[in-house]
Amino acid sequence: MTDLEDILRTVRHPARYLGNEINARRDEPAEPACRVALCFPDLYPVGMSYLGLQVLYGLLNAEPDLIAERVFAPDRDLERELSRRGLRLFSLERRRPLAEFDLVGFSLQHELHLPEVLAMLAMGGVPLRAAERTREHPLVIAGGPGAANPEPVAEALDAVVLGDAENVIVPLARATGLARRRGGEREAVLDAIANLPGVYLPGRYRVHYHPSGPIERVTPQDGAPARVRRAVLTDLDAVPPPSRPVVPFAECVHDRLTLEIQRGCTRGCRFCQAGMINRPVRTRSAPRLLEAIETGLAGTGFDQVSLLSLSAGDYPELPALLEAFYGFAAPRRVSLSLPSLRAETLTPRLAELVRTVRKSGFTIAPEAGSARLRRVIHKDLGEDDVRAAALGAFRAGWRLIKLYFMLGLPSETDSDREAIVALVERLRAEARAEGFRPDFHVTLSLFVPKPHTPFQWEEQLALAPARAARDRVAGRLRRIPGVKVGTSLAEMSWAEGLLARGDRRLFPALAELAEGGQRLCAWSEHFSAQAFERAFGSVPVPGGPDFYLRGRGLDETLPWDHLDFGPRKDFLIAERERAAREEPTPDCARGECSDCGACEPGLAPRLHHAPPAATARADEPGGEAAQLRLTLAKEGPAAMLSHLEFMNAIERALRRAGWPLRFSGGFHPRPRLSFGPACPAGAASRCEMVDVSVCGAGDTGDWERRLREQLPAGLTLLECRRLSPQAPGIMRGVGAVRYRLFLPMAPKDARQGADRLLARDSWVVQRQSGGGERRVELRPSLLQLSVEPGPPGCQAVLLVRLGDGAGARPLEVAREAFGMDTVEVLREALLPAGPGASTEGGT
Repeated sequence: MTDLEDILRTVRHPARYLGNEINARRDEPAEPACRVALCFPDLYPVGMSYLGLQVLYGLLNAEPDLIAERVFAPDRDLERELSRRGLRLFSLERRRPLAEFDLVGFSLQHELHLPEVLAMLAMGGVPLRAAERTREHPLVIAGGPGAANPEPVAEALDAVVLGDAENVIVPLARATGLARRRGGEREAVLDAIANLPGVYLPGRYRVHYHPSGPIERVTPQDGAPARVRRAVLTDLDAVPPPSRPVVPFAECVHDRLTLEIQRGCTRGCRFCQAGMINRPVRTRSAPRLLEAIETGLAGTGFDQVSLLSLSAGDYPELPALLEAFYGFAAPRRVSLSLPSLRAETLTPRLAELVRTVRKSGFTIAPEAGSARLRRVIHKDLGEDDVRAAALGAFRAGWRLIKLYFMLGLPSETDSDREAIVALVERLRAEARAEGFRPDFHVTLSLFVPKPHTPFQWEEQLALAPARAARDRVAGRLRRIPGVKVGTSLAEMSWAEGLLARGDRRLFPALAELAEGGQRLCAWSEHFSAQAFERAFGSVPVPGGPDFYLRGRGLDETLPWDHLDFGPRKDFLIAERERAAREEPTPDCARGECSDCGACEPGLAPRLHHAPPAATARADEPGGEAAQLRLTLAKEGPAAMLSHLEFMNAIERALRRAGWPLRFSGGFHPRPRLSFGPACPAGAASRCEMVDVSVCGAGDTGDWERRLREQLPAGLTLLECRRLSPQAPGIMRGVGAVRYRLFLPMAPKDARQGADRLLARDSWVVQRQSGGGERRVELRPSLLQLSVEPGPPGCQAVLLVRLGDGAGARPLEVAREAFGMDTVEVLREALLPAGPGASTEGGT
């Protein structure tokens, strides 16, 4: 894709589209058995934070004859450039257009991702409707939690993988590739995968609607089963976590090593879809986890580990695992994140272990304000538990408590909503009574009934009452000192509710949104309520789109009734009745079986109780402190890195190389690294400088060798030299920067442009700053702008002063002097400070 480098110089976050990250697969078999595009219908920072994508990427690319590449939703700026130049949406690794793959798989994480699925297909040159595709087009499949009800996008999908994909994805890819190589029609390809576990073929089911609106029946065709049973991974240890996950350059939502310690949860929260469709509980053994943590850190250079589970505190060997983790991780200053640690599982010993590592806020999710409503939703968390957890967290060193509540739950009353405010007030008062200065972040979301849960039949609050309830509670909470409140957008919850329990009649509305340019709808800043209301207003159902928010009769055929995710319908009905009586249901992972229907022969709760092997505490790096100065080249794909991305890449490379780094003190210890002046994203450089503080004064030759092996493509270590203790820092010795701009224009025209700019007394530009714009005077920073002969037409030498004022950027100069929005730039030298500094030479 010849235009891509030029395009990347014009977008805000080019590192998202490079595809050459550490651990990304670079080789390709001569004749792959199947080319798979793993698509995530959101931006790179979201998709690269999702563990499931890394798992499937690792499993497919571990097969020598298969190839998997990643495709993310492009941001608006890249989308515009691709459209303007007539280019297709492409994969990161090989710039392959989406339409050229054998298999295109989407991860469905959220209902509001559905319009993006269609938008990505269109941008990739793939027809939106499966019925419109030919044998030349890829097979389009989907999976993930959103596949619990894929019916709104069923027309777009050739197949859906229900449940756990780990044991399905490789045979599915092989069967698809083999059938396509044999030249079979699309139906023959579908026949090849039809009998794989958890594979649902939407095109082989016909939906009949009653004149009054609801579904009358769903009829299987062509030998399809009446119900499709999900695929289940019975033993997590059978599929190890990724040992070398891809390490992003661009900043991500979760920039850390993520490992799943436990799948499933049988506490039985009646609103929780994840808890219902992932039954039974299965844990990964602690010895395997510890091995995966050590291997993963060595292969990535991350400084944080996240232990993923629906309820991390329920993991049987969590204290022993944390003891072992702390033994080797603390000297490396690697912190731990437990994002789903339930309040009632925070024992004093667990709090003591967790507080040894970095922590931000402690999360408690009461979900409802009153004890009555918590009994209804089966949230086994009494007010005493909430208070004890909050005070325990404050005593253990946390200063921020994050509280999560839902509004619009079944049987909710005004008094239940008032109880949210009262609970927060009591928590704050008790914390202050013990001498703490607490901060609370309260998040209010709107309840959306989800398929395969006991509340799948309930009514969802309509838009107006949902807004009113949210605003009333949020207003009361904001009056409490030390309390910050976040709320969900009512219009987004409304749209989520339509899609969560929607059927195939919604597809034309989704297609209208995608074709009308509605993109990134899961982001509040991109979501358009007017566009959704307009598109869904044309859906042919009685009463308009709120038809999908209504309560359902227990005997009504639901859009997802032919999809079997484990719990039987009679169990869900019984749980709904228990909710009305405020009755609990025992946790089957630790008590008697509740006969929910999730288990089958060979499948039952699997709890590993073997503790990890005792781990000797790693020694702190010792020896005399020393300061090393690295000089690096940043070229090729690495030129697209921003300064922050370059800094992260260097730190992670040093960690992977095993350098004995020295760290700062305090709650958030960081490696003692000092960087030179920022190099603009898109500019190559031969003078990137980093000062590294290390422990040890011996020969650095082995360190240099290991670092060179770990540097990403495009970063080259040019020099490593030891500094004297009196040596000044990098920034103290730099007063100017010299750039070379490679201009595809005649030297005469370039000189005229340079002379015009230099002749000006003032040059003011508008720059984005803090969400707004500010005017910046750049002329004083412009020390030199000369033109020399050289390819591609001529070259401009630009000298920019560094100091208190703003410095001119190379692309700003190229635009102002030469009328070019993109140009190849090389940072040649960092020059010394002070008057009379030479423009020749430099560092």
